Amino acid sequence: MADDVYEELAKHLDEAYAGAPMSETLIEILHILYPGDEAEVACKLGFYENLTLSQCEERLPEKADGLAGLLDSMAHRGTVFTAQKPGEERIYRLLPSVVGYVEAPFLSGNRPDAKILAPLWKST
Repeated sequence: MADDVYEELAKHLDEAYAGAPMSETLIEILHILYPGDEAEVACKLGFYENLTLSQCEERLPEKADGLAGLLDSMAHRGTVFTAQKPGEERIYRLLPSVVGYVEAPFLSGNRPDAKILAPLWKST
């Protein structure tokens, strides 16, 4: 995936309240946290609005076929918040840097790339 989508994502993440200042290290972190098409999907999600799957598909029609799987993968990775109330559709929103994708990936305690991510965060 081209670095330009990661630069776009870094700018998008910097728009959240806590921000995410651009740096080479941030781009490296984003490559780990948002592999493949996940970076492009993240660029289309907001931090403060909950979107249903169908609303996400409207924003990303070219990814509609596999979008549910991508969003679930992102939620499992700790970059997207998701919830579902009984009788309602599941909702999604992008997690900001703090409190969000900085901490969430480590919550499970078994993140395989934690030894790569932790020193990167320490150096920023």
